[in-house]
Amino acid sequence: MRCAGHAGVLTSWHQQHKLCAAERAGHVVSLSTVELLRRVPLFRGLPESQTTLLAEAVEKRKFKRAELVLVAGERLGSLVIILSGQVRVLMIEDDGKQAVVATLGPWECVGEMTILDGESQSATVIADTPVDALLLSQDAFLYCIQSSSHLAMALLNSLVGRLRRANLKIASLAYVSVYGRVAQYLVDTATQSPTGDLLLAKKLSQVEMSQTLGASREMISQALKTFENQSFLQRTVSGKLKVNPIVLKDRPDLLPGVTLDLSRCGHPTASHYAPGP
Repeated sequence: MRCAGHAGVLTSWHQQHKLCAAERAGHVVSLSTVELLRRVPLFRGLPESQTTLLAEAVEKRKFKRAELVLVAGERLGSLVIILSGQVRVLMIEDDGKQAVVATLGPWECVGEMTILDGESQSATVIADTPVDALLLSQDAFLYCIQSSSHLAMALLNSLVGRLRRANLKIASLAYVSVYGRVAQYLVDTATQSPTGDLLLAKKLSQVEMSQTLGASREMISQALKTFENQSFLQRTVSGKLKVNPIVLKDRPDLLPGVTLDLSRCGHPTASHYAPGP
């Protein structure tokens, strides 16, 4: 009875989660451009006059799943503001190999570096899901930076944050094993349920994990099997995968020298992970 009730709670929670996601997407589209800009951390606190100016300079765009948002080597000349959906920032080698630099979601921006330094786009951005976005022209963005110390500081903080994550990435290259990166990825990808469990809402893709973590699919597969055998990764009665970090307290030998950051639960960011062999 308890198991059946637990499964019922999880099923109800997942249905409600999907419904809320759909409602949020519809709500975002129905907001005015000024209201949308006020929700973007980069533009919060701007005077009404500047927010209105920006609203007049943006263009609403929709991107289909797998559609290119930005292409490396090109100059879009606009800041892309994501309203709903998710995009991946990729580095693509001449031989077709890909490395995921970052994953970005609602209220995050991409393309500001190209606007600031005038260089071509350094990475390709592709829509992982259907995406609603705003495109802000280069001239309007630069004008607001020059006339608003608030926006200039917000942009500076954003870029400093990226630099810090890059430093963590470089450090992880030397110190964090593939197992450590896979374990942190699982924690970051999981969503906490009302019962406190860390559940993986979507099926794990070893191809995506390989691109994000900079490890071979063979190593990813080996790590996942080890985690299942040691109960760090478990399957619930409803068939969902559950991450069980408490196991590491009893088995520190699984990830020697690695401390998982549970504060990032539900917020996977590719720049946290180090590329490796």
